[in-house]
Amino acid sequence: MRRILRGPGGMPVDVKRTRRKRTVGISVEDRRVKIFAPKWVPLKEIQEIIQKRGPWIDAQVQLQAALPTVPPRLFVDGEDLPFLGRDYVLRVAVDSTPSVTLDGDQIVVAIEPEDGTLPFDGLGFLAGRADDVRDQLMEWYQAQAEEILIEATDRYSELLGVVPSAITVRHYSSQWGSCSISGHIRLNRRIIFAGREIAEYVVAHEVSHLEHHNHSRRFWDCVEDLDPDFRDHRDWLREHGSTLNI
Repeated sequence: MRRILRGPGGMPVDVKRTRRKRTVGISVEDRRVKIFAPKWVPLKEIQEIIQKRGPWIDAQVQLQAALPTVPPRLFVDGEDLPFLGRDYVLRVAVDSTPSVTLDGDQIVVAIEPEDGTLPFDGLGFLAGRADDVRDQLMEWYQAQAEEILIEATDRYSELLGVVPSAITVRHYSSQWGSCSISGHIRLNRRIIFAGREIAEYVVAHEVSHLEHHNHSRRFWDCVEDLDPDFRDHRDWLREHGSTLNI
C-alpha cells in the first residue's frame, strides 16, 4: 500500500508499507523521495521523520537535480552506450543472424536485412531500424545482467552460508534491489550500466538481508565483510544513480 505525504517545500513523498523493515528508511532516487516503513508505524510519526530529515532530503534532491540529464537514446550507429562503468560506441551491422557483441570499445548490433535491402539515410544511420536495434540491445543487456548479478549473488551467498529462495533480474524504475522476508532477491538490471564494483555492492546489500532483515549495525557489518568499500559505492550510487538509464 502506498500513500503520498509532503516533504520539504511541499514535495511529494511516496510512502510504501513493508513487512520486512523494522525501522523507517528514506531514499532519494531519480530525484524522487521514497519512504519505506513498517505497517505498525503511524503516518503522523512518518511525517515527523520526514520533517526532521527535511534538510538532508532537500540536499539530496538538489544534488540529483544538478546532475546532467541523460538524453534519450536514438539507437543509431555511432551513439554512445553504457556498460559496466564505461561508454561503448554503438555500431550497427547487417547479418543474416542477429547478434550483439562487444568488440573492443564498440557494441556491435547485427540486424537482419528487410527484403534483401537495407536503406541508409544521408547521415549513414540505418533508416527505420532503431526499434530492431533497441530490442536486440535490451535482450543483450538482460542476458548480461542475469549472468553478472546472479553469479555475484551466488558467490556472496556462499560466503555467508545462505541461500536465496529465488533471484529475479529485471528493469525496475524505483529501486536497485530488494530482499523479501522469504528470501526472494530482486535486482535491477540497470545497475550494470555502473561499474562492476557498484553492481556488486547492490548484490552484497541484498544478500546481507538474508542474514539481517533490517539496517542494523550487524547488517552493515555484514555488508562491509562482503564489500569493504561499500560506503564509497553507496555514496556514488546515491549521487549518480539517476544517470543510469538508457
